[in-house]
Amino acid sequence: MIDNTRPASRVSILSSIVPLLALLLSQLCTGPAAATEQNPLKPIDTSSPRTTLQGFIAFMNEGYQMGFGRIQSYLSSSRLYLTPADMTALRGAIQRLMAAERTIDFSALPPATARESSRRLTIQLKDILDRIDLPPYESVPDTDAMAAAEFKRWTIPGSDIRIARIESGARAGEYLFTAETASRLPEFHERVRDLPSKPGASVGFYEFSAYHPSGVALALHRVVPPRWLLDPPRWARVTFLDQPLWRWIGIAIVLGAGLG
Repeated sequence: MIDNTRPASRVSILSSIVPLLALLLSQLCTGPAAATEQNPLKPIDTSSPRTTLQGFIAFMNEGYQMGFGRIQSYLSSSRLYLTPADMTALRGAIQRLMAAERTIDFSALPPATARESSRRLTIQLKDILDRIDLPPYESVPDTDAMAAAEFKRWTIPGSDIRIARIESGARAGEYLFTAETASRLPEFHERVRDLPSKPGASVGFYEFSAYHPSGVALALHRVVPPRWLLDPPRWARVTFLDQPLWRWIGIAIVLGAGLG
C-alpha cells in the first residue's frame, strides 16, 4: 500500500519552514543596519576633518527635522499638550544635538556656563555653515590625507573656522572644531547673519532656540501647555543685550526668590 500522507506532510513542513528562513535571512541582512540607525549612543566619526564636518552637518540636520519641525507642527495645531510621539522625536533631536556638540572643543569655556553656552554655540556654528560656501566633502581631507599631512589641521576655505587634531587627553587623536573657533563663533555669527541661507539650511533654528524658552517648555510639558511658553507674546521676545526680555524677567524672578 502506498503512503500518500508523507509527501503532503513534507509539503506542509516545507511551507512552514520557508517563511521562517526568509524572515531569518531578512533579519540577518537588515537587523544590524536598523540597530545602528536607531542607536542613540552612536557618536559622530571624528577621525578626520571630513568625517567631523560631514557628521556635524548630518546630525544637526536630523535634529532640526526631528525637533524644530515637530515643534512647528505642534504650534500650528490646536493641541494644548505634546503627544508621546512628539516627546520621543524631541528627545531624539536633543540626542543628535548633544552628539554634534562633541565635535567642538569647548574645553576653554567656563565650567559654570559650559552646558548652556555649548548648546547655543553649536547651533550658531550650524547657522554659520548654512550661510557660507562649503567645499565638496570629497575635497576635505580624510584619514589618509591627514596621516600624510605635516600639520594636523584643516581650515574651511575663506574663513577662520578650523578643525584640528586633539593631541592629548581623553580625546587625543580626534579631529574637532578648535577651541579658538568655539570662542569666536559669536563673532563669526554676527558677521554672517545677514547672508542668505543656503538650500537645505536649518532656517529659523538658531533664532527659535536662542529667543524662545524651549528648555523650560519641555521641562514643564506635563504641567504647563508648551505652546504658552514656545509662542510668547511679541513684547516678551524684544531683545536687550542680545537676550530676550522673558529671560531677563526669569533671571529677576530667580534672583528675587534667592534673596527672599
